[in-house]
Amino acid sequence: RIAKIAARGWFPLVRGGEALIEVTDARDAASALIAADTARDRAHGQAFNITGGAPMKTRDLLTEAFKELGLHPALIPVPWWLAASIVWTLEMVCRLLPSRPEPAATLYSIGTLAFTQTFDLTRARTILGWSPAYSPAQAMTRAGAAWRFRAPV
Repeated sequence: RIAKIAARGWFPLVRGGEALIEVTDARDAASALIAADTARDRAHGQAFNITGGAPMKTRDLLTEAFKELGLHPALIPVPWWLAASIVWTLEMVCRLLPSRPEPAATLYSIGTLAFTQTFDLTRARTILGWSPAYSPAQAMTRAGAAWRFRAPV
């Protein structure tokens, strides 16, 4: 969804792109599952935060991701109230259409880019013996390569 919007030549930076978010490489997620299985006697029934462990501003993350995807959209700051109003309206219109198409964005999806979401990995490190092995840059490079292999946006 993000690449399709960016391919139009612009991308909204809700709340100016100042929120901190974390990228999780799929290889790290998989290794965390293996670590949880290995430590199942200690980890049984517990929940663990698993992330890349390196928060980035949304603006910086999107700039790097778009670069990896070969996209160069203008990043346009948009206040939360305006973005939320537009997306809520879009969601309602899609619900009312007979084909019920999926909206280009949802309140949830813009919220994940608009508000800081960072997580403490202490329990994963101490109980599972797990830490992320891949940086956000490595994750984006791999994701960008996979995206370029797919059909064009």
